[in-house]
Amino acid sequence: MPITLFANEDFRMKKLVLLTITIGVLLFAGCVTGEKMTSLRPGMSKEEVEKILGRPDGFEAAGTQEAYKYSKRLMSGRSWDQADYVLLFDGGKLVKYGPGTIYFREVHSNTQNINIHWH
Repeated sequence: MPITLFANEDFRMKKLVLLTITIGVLLFAGCVTGEKMTSLRPGMSKEEVEKILGRPDGFEAAGTQEAYKYSKRLMSGRSWDQADYVLLFDGGKLVKYGPGTIYFREVHSNTQNINIHWH
């Protein structure tokens, strides 16, 4: 029986280590978007931005402008501290970014700009 006892303890320890690693990976993978935003700079390409933030949750395009939307992303390490982030590109280059909301254009609108309310 002592062999079984050690085998069970070894199995429990492996489960605990695996659980700890899994939680750490999930916390790291869910890195705070607000912190990642500090790596962005005006003039970056869409590809450079996607390497940092990943693919956007949505986008809107008008004329030479395109806005990426990252929905309900963490601003800090607190789960209640969430925001929608908007990144505005003009001619494929990042010109403005931060917490905001994209307002959809009317279908019959003649405007060539994307309407964004920055928070």
